[in-house]
Amino acid sequence: KFILSILIIFVFILMTLSEAECLISAMVDKITGAPIVKRDNKNILLTKFMDINENEEVEAGPGDMIVLKFTTGELIVIFQNSRVKISAENIDKKRNLKVFQDKGLLWLQIPKIEMTEKLKIITPTATIGVRGTAFSSFIKTQEESEFCVCIGEIEIETKDLKVNAKKGEITSAMSNGKIKEPSYDMSVLQQPPKNKMECLTCHQGGFSRDNIY
Repeated sequence: KFILSILIIFVFILMTLSEAECLISAMVDKITGAPIVKRDNKNILLTKFMDINENEEVEAGPGDMIVLKFTTGELIVIFQNSRVKISAENIDKKRNLKVFQDKGLLWLQIPKIEMTEKLKIITPTATIGVRGTAFSSFIKTQEESEFCVCIGEIEIETKDLKVNAKKGEITSAMSNGKIKEPSYDMSVLQQPPKNKMECLTCHQGGFSRDNIY
């Protein structure tokens, strides 16, 4: 009985460690201003290299900016007046990142991942599914979210529709379930030259021509 009890405890410890290893976290890579993380019902000032864990909420106020690097390879730039909550879900025994964005502007760079996996961005008007892309997500109002694709392709899903937007395209999802037809919006492509469909340096890009990041 003693040996059996020891084995049960050992298995329990292994399961606990395995679950802990699967949890997704991010590190604060760059920071401007005085953004905060909500942790244990307290607002804590963010510092460089601090870890952000699942189910924690990060907020950037006026003039703030945060760059998060995730253990799973994703990079997210959180611009001023923005708020996100980091979460995850189990799919095929793997932890998949979910980001809840309820206000502001994000720029995301997502590495190529397996076909069984899909990162999700949840906004007030739509859910965005991505695998290997770079794009911005802007909450214009609680009735409209705007998306600009820099690299690859994103899948936009509302309560009524599902639409794909590709590199160089911009579109919006509305609270009534409608999605604007994706189109090339050259006005946001300032650098490089307009004949190149790349917006890594547009006003919504994480790599900003204004040296924000």
